Amino acid sequence: MSTELLLTLIAAAAAVFAITYLLLLRAKSLVQLVGGLGTTIITRIMGLVLAFIALQYAIDGVKTVFHL
Repeated sequence: MSTELLLTLIAAAAAVFAITYLLLLRAKSLVQLVGGLGTTIITRIMGLVLAFIALQYAIDGVKTVFHL
């Protein structure tokens, strides 16, 4: 792996960590902003996204095992 690619990967990961940290730091005010219903909707949408990602991992695993 080239040094430039590695630095790009590290910078992207650091940006994601920083954004996540800031969101978690402001979680209480964000919940107040979107309200109870908004929090429920966001939670369900994120649950669906997580389920889709898990399903894709399972499909990729089956394809790899059975050489499809």
